[in-house]
Amino acid sequence: MEPIVSDPWAHHGRQRSLAEAARTPGDPFRWDAYDSYGPGPELLGPVSGRRVVDVGCGTGLVVAHLVQEHGADGVGVDSSPTATALARRRFGHLPGLRYVTEDAVRHLAQRPGVYDVCFSRFGAACFTDPYLLLAAAAAALCPGDGW
Repeated sequence: MEPIVSDPWAHHGRQRSLAEAARTPGDPFRWDAYDSYGPGPELLGPVSGRRVVDVGCGTGLVVAHLVQEHGADGVGVDSSPTATALARRRFGHLPGLRYVTEDAVRHLAQRPGVYDVCFSRFGAACFTDPYLLLAAAAAALCPGDGW
């Protein structure tokens, strides 16, 4: 009989970390569930020197990739303390990158005009009321010329 998992998000975070252990920020990523087809980071436009936020960052690998390989200034936000602790352990050494344990909507709403790029790859966009998340994301994006 399998033991009962008392914190399913902590368990999920540990399993994702094990699954991604061989991956590094230097590895490319794709937007599909299997990381094998579809567009990659180019979908976000040029991110070099831009402030990007990954809401629901999980293990933090995607935002770490954008910081290391594309020169972004990145923040990973996740409501799971386990996920952000794992992300910090693996990628916290990268300059220009930090991880925050916080609700995505709250984080974005408290930072009007701070970010140039806001994205979610299987994170907060999958688990948060889109009306709340999209409104908070729109407020957190700084006005600019786009790309």
